[in-house]
Amino acid sequence: MNKKQYSAEEKYDILKSYESSKKSIREFFKEHDISAYSFYAWQEKYEKYGFQGLKKKSRTSYTKETKIAAIKMYLSGKYSLKQVSIKYNISDKSLLRSWISKYNSHKEINSTPKELDKSMAKSRKTTLEERIEIVLYCIANSNDYKETAQKYNVSYSQVYTWVKKYKEDQEAGLKDKRGRKASETCITKEKQTEISLKAAMAKIKRLEAENALLKKLQEIERGW
Repeated sequence: MNKKQYSAEEKYDILKSYESSKKSIREFFKEHDISAYSFYAWQEKYEKYGFQGLKKKSRTSYTKETKIAAIKMYLSGKYSLKQVSIKYNISDKSLLRSWISKYNSHKEINSTPKELDKSMAKSRKTTLEERIEIVLYCIANSNDYKETAQKYNVSYSQVYTWVKKYKEDQEAGLKDKRGRKASETCITKEKQTEISLKAAMAKIKRLEAENALLKKLQEIERGW
């Protein structure tokens, strides 16, 4: 593949055309002369930052210590999101909000490069049951591909592809077409119900954590 430089508009058009494409992933990438890595990197940036994330710019890396310092500074109630972002040169206030959300959900805060490594983890083999559970969890959690990939230790591209296939063809889209296995033929209704309930419970816990954080942030902002 060549090393063509794509504009933000071109990246956006490619991402949107993939959503309605009937071609295989390999055929689609070949048609647009892009690599899987580039495509999923664009997709992740668009999911996080919208169209602005597709514009070429130098990426700022943040250490774990910087993130925690920024989080604690804001949670002290003495500074606004804007003030903290300016002090620590944070590119977007939404980025700071995401760190705060993770911190208050008792999730580990890592340096930026490590977080990127996790979201771009290598693909691994999965069973049909695992793929269904991963897809339902992702859908239940507002299509958060990155968080789902980290939770289930699979690649971002796997999650994105499975969700797309599931939306198009339900369970049949998640079956391994390279060879029918006894365990891949079907999942019982009872098991599907169990998986769906597990995904629903995860969503409820996430919403409870987000609501608690929102209330706390509103209380702090009202005080200012």
